Amino acid sequence: MTILFYISLSLSILLMLAAFIAGLKGKEKLRVFLIFFGAFSIYLGAAFLDDFVNIWDERFHALVAKNSMNHPLKPGLYANPILGDFTVAWDMTAVWLHKQPLFTWLMALSYKAFGVNYWAGRLPAALLMSVVCSFGYSVMAELLNKRTAFLGALLMVYSYYSMSLVSGRQFIDQNDAQFVGFVSLAFFMAVRFIQHQKGSWLLGSAILTSCAILTKWLPGLYAFGFLSVIWIMGRPFKFVYLVRYLAIVTVLVLPWQIFAYKKYPNHFLHELKLNSAHFTDAVEGQVRDWDFHFLQFPHHYGYAILALLLFGMIHSFVKRNRIAMAVSILVVFVFGFFTLAQTRMPSFTYVAMSGVMFLSIYSLHALLALTDRVKPLRALVALFFILTAYENFHYDDLKKNFDREGPQSYYRNGLVANKRWFKKQYLSSRDVVFNLPRRTYVELMFYTDAAAYPYWPEKEDLEKVEEAGVNLYIYKGVSDTLPHQLPKHAKLLVGDLKYFE
Repeated sequence: MTILFYISLSLSILLMLAAFIAGLKGKEKLRVFLIFFGAFSIYLGAAFLDDFVNIWDERFHALVAKNSMNHPLKPGLYANPILGDFTVAWDMTAVWLHKQPLFTWLMALSYKAFGVNYWAGRLPAALLMSVVCSFGYSVMAELLNKRTAFLGALLMVYSYYSMSLVSGRQFIDQNDAQFVGFVSLAFFMAVRFIQHQKGSWLLGSAILTSCAILTKWLPGLYAFGFLSVIWIMGRPFKFVYLVRYLAIVTVLVLPWQIFAYKKYPNHFLHELKLNSAHFTDAVEGQVRDWDFHFLQFPHHYGYAILALLLFGMIHSFVKRNRIAMAVSILVVFVFGFFTLAQTRMPSFTYVAMSGVMFLSIYSLHALLALTDRVKPLRALVALFFILTAYENFHYDDLKKNFDREGPQSYYRNGLVANKRWFKKQYLSSRDVVFNLPRRTYVELMFYTDAAAYPYWPEKEDLEKVEEAGVNLYIYKGVSDTLPHQLPKHAKLLVGDLKYFE
């Protein structure tokens, strides 16, 4: 890890300590403010952990965002598709509808503000996660108490898995980081709506749910699911509120779907079919055992949070706490749904992060209430929380995965070497490069303005290149031999690019 990350971590700890002191002095607004900046400090540090765009997906998302700066309504991998739009495959298409567009639009805005670089694309996710921590604290402080909520805020701020998503190292990087951010904020606003019964909180939750769907599709309805379960359990609000919620979401989400279908029907229908296939088939080789998501839980949070989660679920039903029971049902549903789905990926169940944190905080509240009655237990509960926080932070994994000198550094060093080589070629939008190994063509197009393809050009391709009037380059590895004779007017680029697929 870098010195910058340790500085960010130190600053974050100081800000969280200041937040703790502010709370003791009754300065609650200042505490919320400091929690936000304490979280932003650590997540900003996470954004700088990897000084390159990661495989698999971050490089694709970064490239689409870069091209969306000038063409937001035509998301694509190619700013200048010299060979045309010849495929609907998500890793080669000129029109990229593989994900909903909001997260790449936010990344594009960040690029416009701070320049096209690896860390700017991570800023929206860092900001969203920071707001989740501070607003989540505010909601839980009102629902339970400030002491317990602050402990919960510490777990949300120093979450290894959230930091890994923001850093781009854990797939699906910015897409999942922003998605979890929107879903979590929508959920906490829904909880506040239950507390206050004010339409403004319902409206905010519906808007954020729409943002979640426009980032990663229908699992973004998580907060709506929570409200639906609450209504079924006790009807604490009128059914019309659920209808309004869905109406707001539909009005905000549907326009992009209609536009994309009308403008790019083949691509839209292909991706819609692919999304649907995730439940019935193991898409793109994501074949894993039925217990995969349960085994991921310790990696997401740790065993101590698993214990808190289970205790919180049981305690919610024993105490008949309607909100906690609804959250328990929702978390079980998320894990059950994605267990039944045949495509299983590491971050799928992380959509329930806010629910897991809610139940963990609820459990801590019960344990702390017990220590108020049985004071000798305080030390034991304190030690348990320290273990929980340390395990959730996964310091050993952070140090191992983001090591720049040890045995894991080959990955980082290889991709940084690639980045330097791309930039040294001084390629422009008037250039096209063929024969790049694997998916390094995506990295090349992010770091330069050239077009790039991972195969040898056919006769038809050469004709299109000539018609476009661009410069033709052929990549050759230092130890490779060319499979064919160099095309007329082509220039050779010799390099030693690394790839990790």
